[in-house]
Amino acid sequence: MINNISYEIDELGNYCYFKIDSNVYSKLAILKTAYWFTENNYIQIKIVEGNYIVELRIKDTSKESNNELICRDFLNKLIDFELRQKIINETQSVRDLLIKKAFGEIVKTKEPILNTSEEHLPSFSDSFKNDPKKITKIV
Repeated sequence: MINNISYEIDELGNYCYFKIDSNVYSKLAILKTAYWFTENNYIQIKIVEGNYIVELRIKDTSKESNNELICRDFLNKLIDFELRQKIINETQSVRDLLIKKAFGEIVKTKEPILNTSEEHLPSFSDSFKNDPKKITKIV
C-alpha cells in the first residue's frame, strides 16, 4: 500500500516523497517507473523498514510544476509497470516456446540456409515448352 504523499522544502528546493509497500510492488517495477521520470525529475529511492521511499525533485525549477501531480502520475505509472511485469512473468514460457519454434529449426540444421547448388537452374538445352514444374498449367 502507499501512504500519503509528503512535501518538504530543503536547501535544494521543493520535493515530494512517498512510501511504497515492497509486498505490493516489485523493485523492478519501481525502477522502470523511475526511469521514465528521470528526464524531468531527480529521483532517489531508499529502503526503510522493508519499504521503498521514493523522493522526486523537479530538475527545472524555473518551470512551475505541481509536485503533487508529478507524484500521483508516478504512482499511476507504477501500477502500469507492475502489471506489465506480472504479464511478462506469466507469459515467459509461452514467449520462450515461440522463440524456440521460430528459430529452433535454424539451430538444428547446421547446413547453410541458402541453396547454393545450381540444380534448380535451367540448362541451355531446356525450353520453356518442356515446363517440368508445370508453371504454365492453368488451375
